[in-house]
Amino acid sequence: MNQNELLAALWGLLSGAEIPPLDPASGLASAAPAALAALAEAHGVAPLLFKRLSELPVQLAAPVVQTLESSYYQSAGRAQLLKAELARLAGAFDQAGLPWLPLKGAALAWDIYPDPALRPMNDLDLLVAPRDLLAAVRLAAGLGYRFEKLSYHALLRGGPAAAIPLELHWTLPGGLPLNIDLANLSKNLRSKFFERFTYQYSLEHLLRQHAASPRLIWRYDLLLLAQRLGDSLPPASAGSPAVTFLDNTKASLRQLPPGALLRLSGSLLFPSPAYIQWRYHPQPRWTWPLYYFKRAAEWLGEIVGRS
Repeated sequence: MNQNELLAALWGLLSGAEIPPLDPASGLASAAPAALAALAEAHGVAPLLFKRLSELPVQLAAPVVQTLESSYYQSAGRAQLLKAELARLAGAFDQAGLPWLPLKGAALAWDIYPDPALRPMNDLDLLVAPRDLLAAVRLAAGLGYRFEKLSYHALLRGGPAAAIPLELHWTLPGGLPLNIDLANLSKNLRSKFFERFTYQYSLEHLLRQHAASPRLIWRYDLLLLAQRLGDSLPPASAGSPAVTFLDNTKASLRQLPPGALLRLSGSLLFPSPAYIQWRYHPQPRWTWPLYYFKRAAEWLGEIVGRS
């Protein structure tokens, strides 16, 4: 099987759209097990694949099963860590009177998925009002988070051992302005309306920002939300054009109050040294200052390429 065939077969297996052939000479059973596991890892669905295979009479090589099982338990442990940190952030935001919404995995893992380990997450994504972004950054800093950079979201890092990236968003995907009553919706996170919002946000995120390389886990998010919403599923939009990173950033920054933009804008080209080392993995490590020039060249190249 080539890569596209393997991807289609993997999606069929996870979504239930197809009954996977169990004949060892055909279908998924004939795919290289290591390639199947690697593809599942790359698309964020290794825990899902582990769960699905445990329900089927399909035998894979023991090392592959161990890899998938390890991904599942790592995701389970990460989910516990993120849940505790989300509760800590939520309590602080609520006490400060800052409306917020969980986005992406934070809105899905514990309420839409039957098991949070099945929805791997690396970070926490929260949505705040543009006028509240600076206050939210300061509040997170008071909880030990370090501000790292600003683009179409504010990136901070904190939590236990500074191991949790926190992304604060203030627009919809593509830099579109908020068109919702954030304060009211933040009080009704268990409502059908919030599930509809999460579906629409997830769909726009996929189409506008990741249409060129959609991960299967994002498609699976939409599948579960569609099953959950049923007849109340929002109607399909007329189309969502993809946006570049630069356009997304520019559109998002236009929504910020001037004061917040002025205070945070230095990190656009000069994010924290910790971010530079995480983003570029400089070798040798002491060369990390040179990567600010690389970052500037990347931005310049994108601007020139679009002109």
